[in-house]
Amino acid sequence: MEGDGVEDRVFKIHVNLTVKGKDMKFDFSETDKQAKGPITDRKVCLKGEHRGAW
Repeated sequence: MEGDGVEDRVFKIHVNLTVKGKDMKFDFSETDKQAKGPITDRKVCLKGEHRGAW
C-alpha cells in the first residue's frame, strides 16, 4: 500500500479469511493502524480486493 503523504512509510493491509459452512469472516486485526493522511490503492479498490480473494 502506498504512503499517505504524511508519514514516509508503506502501510500493510492483512486479512485472515475464515470460511465455515456458508459463513465467511474477514479479520483485518493484523492490518496497520489508520493512516494520518489519505491512502489510495493503485491496483483496485479494497472492496474489490477482498471480494476477489475467494
